Amino acid sequence: MAVRVTPKSSQNRILGAAPDAEGGMVLRIGVTAPPEDGKANEALVDFLTKGLRLPRRDLAIVQGAANRRKLLRLSGDPDMLYTRINSFIGQGTT
Repeated sequence: MAVRVTPKSSQNRILGAAPDAEGGMVLRIGVTAPPEDGKANEALVDFLTKGLRLPRRDLAIVQGAANRRKLLRLSGDPDMLYTRINSFIGQGTT
């Protein structure tokens, strides 16, 4: 799953979807943590694991740890992940 993180946001929340430079779509997510010492990455993982109700071991940043655009690996049943992601996107914040 491709995401674009906005650190130092007013709250942890989903900001919406947007096209990326490669022609695909990214999920825009704001986190309150600053982009230093991995704090924004940690906040992103915490936000998504809680919102998607996933164990931490089932979500990993596989590309872009030092960039705003990140590629995430989600492990688990594809149907369950699809349902949870759609539900979570509809909620917007946690």
